[in-house]
Amino acid sequence: MSGPSGETWPLQALLDSGADRSVFSTELAAALGYRAADLKPRAVAVGLAGTAPAFAAEQPLRVRVHGLVQREVVLDPIYVRGLDGALLGRSDFFACFVVTFAEAKQAVTLLPAV
Repeated sequence: MSGPSGETWPLQALLDSGADRSVFSTELAAALGYRAADLKPRAVAVGLAGTAPAFAAEQPLRVRVHGLVQREVVLDPIYVRGLDGALLGRSDFFACFVVTFAEAKQAVTLLPAV
């Protein structure tokens, strides 16, 4: 993934079919080159762990999925302080793919959306 700095970073993230949007930590935002002034307060993020102040940036993230080199995805995530891990949500990440969960095989398939 790459942010305002243009530097690329590897990221392991969870596919979260319950997340409206992708969610990353404000610490990751800083590492990607977002300044505090770039992150504007948004509505409170609500999840299983409770609520937290959320922030959004005007400049989106660009992500390439390992194994799909030709496919760049533009994400518009929210950022929260202290998040441990990263979540890929429906309105930005899932919208770019046909996502199939095969519970019996413990597998996930991503195919580019047409």
